[in-house]
Amino acid sequence: TKIGCTKGTERIKIGTNKVKVPVFLVSSFNVSEILTAIPHLESELSYLRPKEKEQKQYIWTKPQALDTRLFPYQRKGVSWLLNGQGGYLADEMGLGKTIQALQFLQHSPFTKALIVAPASVCLNWADETREWATDWEPFFMKSRRSVENMLSLPKTTRTTKIVYITTWAQLALSGPSIAALYPECLICDEAHRSKSLHSKRTQAA
Repeated sequence: TKIGCTKGTERIKIGTNKVKVPVFLVSSFNVSEILTAIPHLESELSYLRPKEKEQKQYIWTKPQALDTRLFPYQRKGVSWLLNGQGGYLADEMGLGKTIQALQFLQHSPFTKALIVAPASVCLNWADETREWATDWEPFFMKSRRSVENMLSLPKTTRTTKIVYITTWAQLALSGPSIAALYPECLICDEAHRSKSLHSKRTQAA
């Protein structure tokens, strides 16, 4: 925790003695290197080790039939989302971006998704999910405790398809915990709220 350390070797004072210690700049990319060099930290830092997970191969298929209530431009937007690798849906306000995003989820091969939205519309996302993505169960994570409760649930009790909904502020506070839920798809409402590449919200996302 010494301020001003750089990578390499540093002399620090422990009691009345000065000792040489290795210094690492901690990031998700060199945790395994640190744990190898300092084995006794394994128990304290093991939660930082990147977890290996099986890579899923998604097979994209043409949806059998989109909701008949969609307008032609909305059908085009959903089809565009389903045949891409991600993108910005930038229709004008009031033209149904939420509906298009949820219809995309409904016809996608994903089973877990994360929606990040302003606090004022999170409950609306949950209501719209029940109407436009009927195979999905919304779960609003409004606080750190609700995130921890979701993590503590046995996998066997979780809904087959679940969409986690949280606020931009909660994402910045509980980013690592939310990431541990391993959502396969991220939908950002009002994405400009992430401000800059260096903001906490952007880093968490």
